[in-house]
Amino acid sequence: MTGRQYVKRQLLGFLVTCLMSAAVLVGMLLWAGPSAQGVPSSPTSEPSPASEPSPSRAQRLVEAHGCWTGPAPADMRDRVPGHVVVTTRADRTVLGGTRLVRRALDQAFGDKPAGLEIHAFCR
Repeated sequence: MTGRQYVKRQLLGFLVTCLMSAAVLVGMLLWAGPSAQGVPSSPTSEPSPASEPSPSRAQRLVEAHGCWTGPAPADMRDRVPGHVVVTTRADRTVLGGTRLVRRALDQAFGDKPAGLEIHAFCR
């Protein structure tokens, strides 16, 4: 291998490394979504002192879907929940299906961090 070929190969490797780094950076920014720019996922307002604070999105989802936060109800013992209420890394509180239930169970009982704040499991 000549010196010229060696330099070309080194420059090509450097170029590929730069392109891969840029792709990873763009992917991270896209994955983070609005939270990367510091934009809240939902507008917040200060409750007036005379009124009671409104329930959070997580509380509303838990109540609307009959979820539980402690031990599972008798009819759900030894069964996998169908849904879960979580707050994701992107600070979005959602009612998730099978995929999020699996991740939440792995995080809660399998010691596999998934970056979720688990609020409740649901039928």
